[in-house]
Amino acid sequence: MDPEIYFGIEEKKHIYSSWLHARPAATGTWSVEGNRLSIECCSGFKSEWEIIRVDQRVLVLRHEISRETGEYSRIEE
Repeated sequence: MDPEIYFGIEEKKHIYSSWLHARPAATGTWSVEGNRLSIECCSGFKSEWEIIRVDQRVLVLRHEISRETGEYSRIEE
């Protein structure tokens, strides 16, 4: 997953966006079921992640296949 990510709800749609080197990298949709995060973007590419930890400031994910772990910090606007 790219180093900068966004999960939002816009007009009742779950929107996912990511950036790499401050440039848009991917856009798509997301969904959560239990502790599983699914991201679909880039013409049908689907990625599955296990939610390890989530709170007001930190999101920790583990990729379902590669087992790669990523930790993301919330940026206050």
